[in-house]
Amino acid sequence: MVKPQAKLRPSPLADELDDPDLPFEDEGFSIDSMGAKVVVGTFFEPDFIIVLVDDERDVPLVCIEVKKDSESFLASAFQIQNYTDILATKQPHEEFMAILVLGGTFYNYNASGRRGPSPAGAGWETSENLEQVFEKVAKRVLKAKGKGNPR
Repeated sequence: MVKPQAKLRPSPLADELDDPDLPFEDEGFSIDSMGAKVVVGTFFEPDFIIVLVDDERDVPLVCIEVKKDSESFLASAFQIQNYTDILATKQPHEEFMAILVLGGTFYNYNASGRRGPSPAGAGWETSENLEQVFEKVAKRVLKAKGKGNPR
């Protein structure tokens, strides 16, 4: 399922969940569709999140941020890194990938934030290679799901 402009909330730090007598809702936390406790009121808004809908929760597969060609690569990469850091705490699928589209070029990142290789580090042409990336993720996810492993 594709979630356009989804609100992505960070999980609280371990020491923020320190009162065992209070329900976490009373401490200002909630549960998101990915099954994680989250901080209410603070959120990021990536352009798209693609999830595998599971019986228990939504499992993050792909996070996409789209920018104009004139946008700063460093600022955009920092933004996609923030999204990746948050999604990494939500038990993403083992095939999880974050994609930064910067004009006609895209860059892909794994769940640990490492950028995928591209020719001379210059990214990939969006029109030629982005479909292949989605196809690769989809095939691997479907293969794992066929084995009874939704992650």
